[in-house]
Order: sequence, then structure tokens, then C-alpha cells
Amino acid sequence: CKYNDYREIIFRTNDSKEEWISCSLQVIERRKGDPSVLITYFKVVDNLIGEKIELLPRIKQFYCVLVKPDKGCSTTKIYSVCDNFKRMNINNDKVIEGLVTGNEDLIAENFGNDLMDPAMGDNEEIGTALKAIKDCGFKIASMSGSGSACFGLSLNKRLCVKAYKKLYKMGYNVYISKILN
Repeated sequence: CKYNDYREIIFRTNDSKEEWISCSLQVIERRKGDPSVLITYFKVVDNLIGEKIELLPRIKQFYCVLVKPDKGCSTTKIYSVCDNFKRMNINNDKVIEGLVTGNEDLIAENFGNDLMDPAMGDNEEIGTALKAIKDCGFKIASMSGSGSACFGLSLNKRLCVKAYKKLYKMGYNVYISKILN
């Protein structure tokens, strides 16, 4: 790979996963440990042979409230029940379209986490935290990875601040962030 600047990486189609990881780590180091460029500027498309890295279009400024329940989840345990869980209807292209246009409804309809049901079965705090986030007015609420962190996304920064105060008073570990562009 080669760098155009701190925000853009050119990957050759014959780059191995090891080369991609090495290049990605170099970018993080150049950006002083900030990996956001890898999250916001690229999507990975599984083409059954490997991954194809594509540059994402510029997206609207979204804000995030992150809630970390006291009880964590065991990734090993959550993945161990993955054969018996219901797949969500996730459409990455529609999610990206919603991020670009600022259409929260489009994102909410097409976004999800297949591991949410198994994680909620293991840790009821996740369902309680997601309900609390939605009750604050977020259309987009989900769980991160295999749990237990949950988040709400919104274009409305004031909603995040208001939710932060409410969720903090409820006893949650709460953080506010924004998607870097």
C-alpha cells in the first residue's frame, strides 16, 4: 500500500491481509494512535476470495452516546451460541446511504448486530441499556461487537448531551463521541 495523505490509503488488489494490517498499523501510528480513518473511510466487501477495500463517501456529522453496562460479555460464550441465533436483515449499502444523506430512518431500518440476541440472553443489562437509549429519543440504537457496550447515533448533538445526563443519572458508564469524517 501507499499513502496519499493521512486520510487515504491505496491498497493493491494483491496485498495480503498481513500487508493490509501492517499498512493500517502504520497509518494509526502516523495519526498518533487514532484509528478512526480506518473506520470511517473504508468498507470491506467480502468477495468470497478475500476482501476488497473501498473508499467511503463523505458522511454527515453523527454524534454517538455510548453506554457500558457494569456486567461485560464473554466473546467466546456469545460466539459459542451463534449456530442457533436469528440473522438480522442488514443492508450495508443502505446504511452507508443513510450516513451520507443523514437519513436516520434508513440507517435504523437497515442496521443491526447479529450477536444482540445471544448477548441479551447472556446479559439482561444490554436490553435494559438499549431500551434506555431508545427512550432518550434515538432512532438508531445497537450493541457494539459481541457486547456489552451499547450506543445510540444521531445527527442531533443536543439529544446526545441530554441522553448523557439522563443515562448517567441512571447509573450507567456513559460517553459522548462523534463519528470522525
